[in-house]
Amino acid sequence: MSETSVVTDQQDPRPRLARATARFGALVERVRPGQLGRPTPCAEFDVQALVGHMVGVTRRIAHVGEGGAFADAPPSADDVRDGDWARAYREARERALAAWEDDAKLTEAVGVPWGTVPGSSALEGWTMEVVTHTWDLARALGLDGELEGEPEGTDGSDGAGVGGVGDAGAAELGAFALERARTVPREGRGGPVPFGEVREAPEGADAHTRLAAWLGRDPEWRPARGPVLTPDDEGYDEERTGFQAGDAHRPDRLVVAETAQDVQEAVTYARERGLPVAVQATGHGLSQASREGVLISTRRMTGIRVDPQARTAWVEAGVLAGDLVAETARHGLAPVNGSFPGVGVVSYTLGGGVGILGRRFGYTTDHVRRVDVVTADGRLRRVTAESDPELFRGLRGGAAHLGVVTGLELALVPVERIYGGMLIFDGAGVGGVGTAEDVVNAWRAWTETVPEEMASAVSLLPMPDVPGVPEPLRGRYLAQLHFAFTGSPEEGERLIAPLREVGPVLVDRVREMPYTECASVFSEPEAPHAYRSVNSLVDGRGLGPAEVRSLVKRTGPETPAMCVVGIRHMGGALARDPEVPDTVGHRGAAYLVGVLSPLGGTGEATVRELHAQALDAVGPHTVGRRMNFLYGPQEPETVRAAYEPEDLARLRALKEALDPADMFRFAPGPGLPGEGGTPLR
Repeated sequence: MSETSVVTDQQDPRPRLARATARFGALVERVRPGQLGRPTPCAEFDVQALVGHMVGVTRRIAHVGEGGAFADAPPSADDVRDGDWARAYREARERALAAWEDDAKLTEAVGVPWGTVPGSSALEGWTMEVVTHTWDLARALGLDGELEGEPEGTDGSDGAGVGGVGDAGAAELGAFALERARTVPREGRGGPVPFGEVREAPEGADAHTRLAAWLGRDPEWRPARGPVLTPDDEGYDEERTGFQAGDAHRPDRLVVAETAQDVQEAVTYARERGLPVAVQATGHGLSQASREGVLISTRRMTGIRVDPQARTAWVEAGVLAGDLVAETARHGLAPVNGSFPGVGVVSYTLGGGVGILGRRFGYTTDHVRRVDVVTADGRLRRVTAESDPELFRGLRGGAAHLGVVTGLELALVPVERIYGGMLIFDGAGVGGVGTAEDVVNAWRAWTETVPEEMASAVSLLPMPDVPGVPEPLRGRYLAQLHFAFTGSPEEGERLIAPLREVGPVLVDRVREMPYTECASVFSEPEAPHAYRSVNSLVDGRGLGPAEVRSLVKRTGPETPAMCVVGIRHMGGALARDPEVPDTVGHRGAAYLVGVLSPLGGTGEATVRELHAQALDAVGPHTVGRRMNFLYGPQEPETVRAAYEPEDLARLRALKEALDPADMFRFAPGPGLPGEGGTPLR
């Protein structure tokens, strides 16, 4: 490009450059590690190379503004460590904007690849490049619908400026960059002019797409969609198998979804052919395995976007709890997450979400601000309390039988550290004290004295006498106490101290810890395995000495199948109604009593009978069930018991209206009369 071909705008170009670079930076903030290898419309770059290129370009802009020669500026971003591209770009942008603060630089001549031009013209050219590469990156991430504030972004995010991408001036930036790009001659493309041949943009295309076409991009370019697999395809078995190893879907078609649009297309395909649809992120709570139809695997939908000012996070359908904890911790915040980091955030939340911070902050679903869901008609709905209060209520706690949720916006809480961990006792007792019964009784009495900042639980489990189990625990019947306290370590220790006196402590793992280590509070097994679980919510009298004695006797090491008992202290914020109504019922329960058994060589009938007998110990005091922790096929009445009668009626009405053909018949939720399942995580 020659100097004479440059159109110089009389307006100060710096505010426009600031907006353009801010928009590109907002996209970089949203790039997840698993997306760095994705291709982009700029054929020479994948996502990582494109972002690295722009870090280098922005550093060059700064270098020239500081008085250096363009050719002498570092050309790459090889020094970026640990893949922290967002920080590298942010620092380069701040440096570049500061370097051009002096008005005199706008009229000074600077050397750039297209000639020697006034500083203002150089900034205009760089603005065009930034806007163009913003389209490249947005298209690669499936976010181009947000570039000009359009209402339908393909990732299920706001089209009106989420993350600073589609703000009010975005369309003007696209129009400016297009006008500036039209000064690039058609001749010499691919040679002296570093762009491809001009292409035709689709009729009605926005300015960003027309800009891309003028500079040689394919305006119809889209990232390759996730594959569609059949039982004969390589990768089918691996993709269909989840954490619940006792069951696995075996559908006719398996859609590996990467975007909300993939989900829409899969649902539309199934609807047009009258096929049922199942959905799986991690497969922790698989209720009913599909043997036909379409399975949508959402495990690759791993986008996370944190807004630290608003204290919210947007998560896609495949995001794991541990990944969300790690991402929010960078901003001094935390989600109201569960005990296991490998569980999917979306599906866990849909079932209610009994988090380890629950007594302080309530159920996870109480913190939902928006839900994006593809319903049986193939429509992507953005659901809030204002847009559709009835569906918003039903989705929050009603599990997944109303559609395929592609993303959630969650409010975060200001928690960076907790005082907690585990105390482990020999449940057989030592010297006649510290038995499992003693531990549970002492803990239950203790729970009546603690503030809501203290969340706790007790678990009872027999440990096998096999290599791999730590020596102090091998072959023992363990009684474990779990704690998560959001107050000071000193106050936490004062509160927990009396429980250390229940009996000899085998293992003491209680300490102050960063919230990123909260999984150590329960230390649940990470390996996939086959299991079944049910639970009962009980009132304040449900764990009296007689009930505890009966429960321990029915679940101890002498039972015909291994049985793990888990009892969580409810109350506190879990007992309060949310600001916006949802379908999490039985909030007055004092404790959640769950029993879980690995299947292994044990028959399903044996496990079901064992669980029924165990929960009979607290039967007279049972007030309901909780959707989370119902693992495996359940009787319809068990699932319905998770809801208050009014909410059950609302959910059935929504099901009739949104999915009358019961397309999502394999999904959890109360469904239609005679239907139902358990949370699909």
